[in-house]
Amino acid sequence: MISRGPRRRPIGQGLGGLFPAGAALLGLFLLTLPAWGQPPPGADAEAPVHIEWKSPNLRDALFGQVALEVALSPTGDRLAVSFLLDGRRLGEVHAPPYRIVVDVGEENRDRTVKVVARNRRGQVAALEHTFEALRIDDGLDLHLQPLYVSVTERNGLRVLDLDMSDFTVSDNGVPQDLVTFESGDLPLAAAVLVDGSLSMRGERLENARRGVHAFARGLNPLDEATVMVFTDVVARLEVLDPEGDVSDVLQDLGAAGGTAINDHLYLAMQHLESRLGRRVVILLSDGRDNHSLLHSREVLEVARESQAMIYWLLLGETTSGGLLQRGERVQERIGKYEHPTSAWRTRRKAVAELDGLKRLVKESGGRILPIPSDRHIQPAFEDILAELREQYALGFYPSQRRGDGAWRQVTVSVNRRDLKVRHRQGYYDR
Repeated sequence: MISRGPRRRPIGQGLGGLFPAGAALLGLFLLTLPAWGQPPPGADAEAPVHIEWKSPNLRDALFGQVALEVALSPTGDRLAVSFLLDGRRLGEVHAPPYRIVVDVGEENRDRTVKVVARNRRGQVAALEHTFEALRIDDGLDLHLQPLYVSVTERNGLRVLDLDMSDFTVSDNGVPQDLVTFESGDLPLAAAVLVDGSLSMRGERLENARRGVHAFARGLNPLDEATVMVFTDVVARLEVLDPEGDVSDVLQDLGAAGGTAINDHLYLAMQHLESRLGRRVVILLSDGRDNHSLLHSREVLEVARESQAMIYWLLLGETTSGGLLQRGERVQERIGKYEHPTSAWRTRRKAVAELDGLKRLVKESGGRILPIPSDRHIQPAFEDILAELREQYALGFYPSQRRGDGAWRQVTVSVNRRDLKVRHRQGYYDR
């Protein structure tokens, strides 16, 4: 393994260490703007805003989920603190801790972080630092593993009042120390896959369009989303802009052709590979794959590397009248399929591919949402977006990392009874 030598830090140090004052002042400058409010009685109008780095270490290369945090003074002042990554605004924090968590991806490159703080008197301070990519003589001894966790009661209601102490994370059965914890809304990168084959004929495609519109309207400015309409080929690829016009999405498309779900799940995860934030794939289809060249086991390997969550909106039958009834289990419903066959896929292989799709969804930390009728498509999209806004983001450094490429099983539990916990089930130890 390539070694960074003295730049290596011990396991367990995490992201919260303080840094030397000299290094923390890199890039700091002060600019006084016209006052937009009067200072409180007795306040020192000349007191500057001062920023210091708390995390990450200024010598680190940034990969995966990263906690960006600064300390500010004077501490009693009312401040608005903005975080930017490579010129892209990540968000604004108005109260300590001045901290934001972002998934920067796995590409080895330089990344520039800028923090801008402004008080109510109009004083502005900015701190900027470029975190350099790993060089050939560097080594990365610690690799933060992010987990996005959904917690629900037995009735499906999401549980939103947990804190870090409520969670226990194990890696191959060994308990791990959590070093990052966030709850609530975090930026996401989504790919929406809409089956455009013959099974979508009639009003179904129009209901799918309404669902995609509802999803787009719910996006935040920091979110990124793309919709891909597919058959046995890509029929349309559109970027969903929450601030733009999405009226043309899925417009003037006719349902035709076969279905290649595996192939397009692979394309979607490749598309998300360079994106920041939580990676999410939403599949709207009946699950009948009759044209894919790839097998589900091959897509599973890509999904494990991608760490994307996959949600499947399982469309009910319309041709036979066998719609999924409320309360009917998903497993029973899938079992009623007349599995599609093709020149290179027998019925037995088709059953195996459907089982592989179910496994793919479960391992990713997503879920299957049965769609009993076409009018339920839009509420299902809205439900997925609401869930993504209410997840917990946990992070840990594997205590027994070997770098041998083996698959490591991750389990997450909470210290309350009768709660269901859903998350991706592991990672490759690279």
